[in-house]
Amino acid sequence: MSKVKFTPGPWSFEDDPGQVCKKCETSNYEAYLVYSKITHVDVAIVMGGGTQKEDARLIAAAPDLYAQLESVIEALSWLTLALRDQATGHPETLALWNTTETIRRIKEGQATLEKARGEL
Repeated sequence: MSKVKFTPGPWSFEDDPGQVCKKCETSNYEAYLVYSKITHVDVAIVMGGGTQKEDARLIAAAPDLYAQLESVIEALSWLTLALRDQATGHPETLALWNTTETIRRIKEGQATLEKARGEL
């Protein structure tokens, strides 16, 4: 797998809109600052739309979501191979495990990770 190039996680968000507004030089919006808890680098300022806090929370979770998806894709890949190998010669077992659908979902997850890494 390719090395990620985004700011390392975990990320958090500043739950003090007044401080963030000073940083983004506006007082017209309720804004939230998303930053790296490791490097203390600002990642994003979320403003407008009425769901700023929720959007900032989702953005702050991005590195954790990425890591979990990567882990699940790897586990599913190994599980699919193991089950396919186990089901060889046992068509009734193979029929219970729809490897085509599982492989499609694994590929979708891999594509999502590649998109996050800027490879697509």
